[in-house]
Amino acid sequence: MKCLFVILAVMFLFAPSAYADTNSVTSETSAPSVLEMYVQGEIYPTGNNDPQAVADAITASNLTVPILALFHVNCSLATCPDGQSPVGSHDGDIAFNDTLIIRDGEYVGDSNWPCIIHSLRAGKVQQIFASFGGYGVPDYARIGKIITKYGTGQNSPLYENFLVLKNLLDLNGIDFDDEDNYDKNVIVSFAEMLLGMGLEITFVPYTHQEFWASAIQALGTQNVKWINLQCYAGGKFNNPADWADMGVPLTAGVCADCSAPQTTCSSKDVQDAFTLWTTGEGSVNSSCWEGEFTEPTQLLGGFIWNYSEVANDLDTYVDAMKNGLS
Repeated sequence: MKCLFVILAVMFLFAPSAYADTNSVTSETSAPSVLEMYVQGEIYPTGNNDPQAVADAITASNLTVPILALFHVNCSLATCPDGQSPVGSHDGDIAFNDTLIIRDGEYVGDSNWPCIIHSLRAGKVQQIFASFGGYGVPDYARIGKIITKYGTGQNSPLYENFLVLKNLLDLNGIDFDDEDNYDKNVIVSFAEMLLGMGLEITFVPYTHQEFWASAIQALGTQNVKWINLQCYAGGKFNNPADWADMGVPLTAGVCADCSAPQTTCSSKDVQDAFTLWTTGEGSVNSSCWEGEFTEPTQLLGGFIWNYSEVANDLDTYVDAMKNGLS
């Protein structure tokens, strides 16, 4: 009943004034490490899965920040004439993976999902983020076209739908996985809109370091919570130390089984990687990481991509990350 009330009431909530809650980043850089994990469609009800069991496994672990992945923004054919959005899309539609969940300021997803996400507020979980973008999808190009057409004010479909998402799922922030557009003006405008409604911002780069640095500079370091650096697949050669001077806290990410190039990390490899990155001690199997270590790096924490790859050994992987960071 509580979650039903949230769904009905979300449209009556108003955004807080700009940026006040985002300035706490500097006071939290010395906080205990954050332990993150990206969680995809297995946490959304499909009739063939048990998303509540996924949420329960997360809250029983040492994870502190689940990141719901991947969300997408779609637009109409009139606004995005090059297509790529699902047929019949409206401007600002929000989908979780391939499932439409918010349209025209209304939640249209599974009625049980908000309750499942709210149940993540247990155990050691401190924050919940939603990640938008990913490889091979033009989310940030679409976002740019919607911003050009409507702006980012409260009457824009982008603002309206993201406010619903924030309030419905009780989100702390949005994770920017821009792998398609790399337009600083789009990133800044989008981020400023989200910051203005009380959401925090994280970036999850694997390449184009100069672009991400320029976006951070334009926004102000106090307005980017941290960087989630991909050190696997397309970022398999990334050395965290090379990204440590961006002016914001840094986490590094590993993957149990990713491709392009192939990345395979056992739980031991995960612990070895975080130990090497933070202390300079030991080495890492090249099947897991192929970067060139230069010097120990102070990491705010780490993350694992993604839940489905380690579901059968979740605690072992999470604890390996924690032990390596320790």
